[in-house]
Amino acid sequence: MANQIIRDALREEDIKYWELADALKIHPGTLSARLRHDLPEAEIQRLLIMIKDIRNKKEREVLK
Repeated sequence: MANQIIRDALREEDIKYWELADALKIHPGTLSARLRHDLPEAEIQRLLIMIKDIRNKKEREVLK
């Protein structure tokens, strides 16, 4: 499956597709369509960083 590393990271961090799409300011369907095809390595790294940022933001909200 294309972009399995992104899908795995979302699952491991308990982040929904819509949350990543929201951070990217795109429709969740657009994210899903993009993930159907292999992304360039730079884009994969960008998404992984965004996933970590979302996780960190969620952790900060829990601590408040």
